[in-house]
Amino acid sequence: MRQNKAIKENALISKRMYAVLFIFFGIIIALNAYIILYVSHVQKENEDTMKKFDIAVKNDQNTITGRPTTATSFAKISILTRCNQSFGGGYNLFSVYKNLTNTSIASIFANSYNHINVILEWNESSRGFMVFSPLSPNNPFENLNPNKSYFILFSNNNSCAIYNGTEFEDLNITLLQGINSATYPYNFTTNISNYINQFGSSLRYVIKWNVTSQKFIVYSPLALVPQFTTIDKGEGQFILLTSNKNLYYDKSALT
Repeated sequence: MRQNKAIKENALISKRMYAVLFIFFGIIIALNAYIILYVSHVQKENEDTMKKFDIAVKNDQNTITGRPTTATSFAKISILTRCNQSFGGGYNLFSVYKNLTNTSIASIFANSYNHINVILEWNESSRGFMVFSPLSPNNPFENLNPNKSYFILFSNNNSCAIYNGTEFEDLNITLLQGINSATYPYNFTTNISNYINQFGSSLRYVIKWNVTSQKFIVYSPLALVPQFTTIDKGEGQFILLTSNKNLYYDKSALT
């Protein structure tokens, strides 16, 4: 009897997880179609601007050279800064694990800015993604919120982020009923049970992203064998709740 009940509960969990993942994949597929059209349009405008100013961008060398078409002199800027977090090809779901002195995207990705295709920020209120593109003249955001996780898509396989700031201490984040893109703000690995137990029965799922397979992986408190139980520095997450809650990170309890 107990075994049959567990089998039925796992079947129900699987159905609910697939429903959540179906919604996410639907959003991402729609975003991909939008991004292709949008970036193509903005790229054309950007190329016209670059022709006017005779600007050449050399991504492989992290250098920018250029001159106004009426001038005769050239300027060259080289950017060489140590990276804190590396990113693979395809989408990456990440969290910033330092309390930054400068949260602008241009500063964080100074070494890789020209390789960014899009950054996606989840809006908990509208329950949809906001899209940042370096080619857009009017982005909905230009800074990263330290309380959030973000999707990012690069045009190459070896981009990185620069985190100039201090270590996070204890942190308290307000979460809403539904899906939340809560950050994991520390530079060490922890078992997620160290912070999700505070949600009690309000927790439905914790969702991470597998960069290699480009698929979501799901933790359910009801699953006999969850797909993951830990979170590492720099990893992002989504937390699905049935009611509004506060996420309190007690740093000393996570190590």
